[in-house]
Amino acid sequence: MAGLFSADAWSKIWTYRSTFLLGLENTALTAVFALALALVLGILFGLLATSGNRVLAFIARVYVEVIQNTPVLLQMCFLSLLKCLINPD
Repeated sequence: MAGLFSADAWSKIWTYRSTFLLGLENTALTAVFALALALVLGILFGLLATSGNRVLAFIARVYVEVIQNTPVLLQMCFLSLLKCLINPD
Protein backbone atom coordinates (compact mmCIF):
# COMPACT_ATOMS: atom_id res chain seq x y z
CA MET A 1 0.00 0.00 0.00
CA ALA A 2 1.49 3.25 -1.08
CA GLY A 3 0.57 6.68 0.11
CA LEU A 4 -0.82 7.39 3.55
CA PHE A 5 -0.27 3.92 5.00
CA SER A 6 3.26 3.39 3.77
CA ALA A 7 6.16 3.19 6.20
CA ASP A 8 7.71 6.31 4.71
CA ALA A 9 4.63 8.36 5.52
CA TRP A 10 4.86 7.47 9.21
CA SER A 11 8.63 7.68 9.58
CA LYS A 12 8.60 11.31 10.75
CA ILE A 13 5.99 10.58 13.41
CA TRP A 14 7.95 7.55 14.58
CA THR A 15 11.16 9.58 14.68
CA TYR A 16 9.58 12.32 16.80
CA ARG A 17 7.23 10.08 18.77
CA SER A 18 8.44 11.34 22.16
CA THR A 19 7.61 14.92 21.20
CA PHE A 20 4.26 13.82 19.80
CA LEU A 21 3.41 11.90 23.00
CA LEU A 22 4.48 14.84 25.17
CA GLY A 23 2.13 17.11 23.22
CA LEU A 24 -0.66 14.56 23.58
CA GLU A 25 -0.03 14.35 27.34
CA ASN A 26 -0.06 18.15 27.70
CA THR A 27 -3.30 18.36 25.72
CA ALA A 28 -4.97 15.75 27.92
CA LEU A 29 -3.81 17.45 31.13
CA THR A 30 -5.01 20.84 29.91
CA ALA A 31 -8.40 19.35 29.04
CA VAL A 32 -8.75 17.70 32.46
CA PHE A 33 -7.85 20.88 34.34
CA ALA A 34 -10.13 22.99 32.14
CA LEU A 35 -13.04 20.62 32.80
CA ALA A 36 -12.37 20.71 36.54
CA LEU A 37 -12.17 24.51 36.56
CA ALA A 38 -15.36 24.80 34.49
CA LEU A 39 -17.17 22.48 36.89
CA VAL A 40 -16.09 24.45 39.95
CA LEU A 41 -16.96 27.80 38.36
CA GLY A 42 -20.29 26.46 37.13
CA ILE A 43 -21.25 25.21 40.57
CA LEU A 44 -20.07 28.43 42.24
CA PHE A 45 -21.92 30.79 39.92
CA GLY A 46 -24.96 28.51 39.87
CA LEU A 47 -25.15 28.73 43.65
CA LEU A 48 -24.65 32.48 43.51
CA ALA A 49 -27.42 32.84 40.93
CA THR A 50 -29.88 30.87 43.05
CA SER A 51 -29.01 32.57 46.31
CA GLY A 52 -31.50 34.92 47.85
CA ASN A 53 -29.03 37.80 47.74
CA ARG A 54 -29.78 40.06 44.77
CA VAL A 55 -26.22 41.45 44.58
CA LEU A 56 -24.66 37.97 44.35
CA ALA A 57 -27.25 36.89 41.80
CA PHE A 58 -26.50 40.02 39.73
CA ILE A 59 -22.74 39.31 39.83
CA ALA A 60 -23.36 35.73 38.72
CA ARG A 61 -25.67 36.85 35.91
CA VAL A 62 -23.17 39.44 34.63
CA TYR A 63 -20.35 36.88 34.66
CA VAL A 64 -22.42 34.30 32.78
CA GLU A 65 -23.63 36.82 30.21
CA VAL A 66 -20.11 38.13 29.55
CA ILE A 67 -18.57 34.67 29.21
CA GLN A 68 -21.38 33.23 27.08
CA ASN A 69 -21.85 36.22 24.79
CA THR A 70 -18.27 36.91 23.74
CA PRO A 71 -16.30 34.77 21.29
CA VAL A 72 -13.52 32.63 22.76
CA LEU A 73 -10.95 34.25 20.46
CA LEU A 74 -11.85 37.67 21.83
CA GLN A 75 -11.56 36.36 25.39
CA MET A 76 -8.13 34.90 24.58
CA CYS A 77 -6.96 38.23 23.11
CA PHE A 78 -8.21 40.07 26.18
CA LEU A 79 -6.45 37.64 28.55
CA SER A 80 -3.25 37.92 26.54
CA LEU A 81 -3.40 41.71 26.73
CA LEU A 82 -4.13 41.54 30.45
CA LYS A 83 -1.16 39.22 30.96
CA CYS A 84 1.11 41.66 29.12
CA LEU A 85 -0.14 44.59 31.18
CA ILE A 86 0.36 42.76 34.49
CA ASN A 87 3.76 41.27 33.67
CA PRO A 88 5.49 43.24 30.90
CA ASP A 89 8.60 41.00 30.85
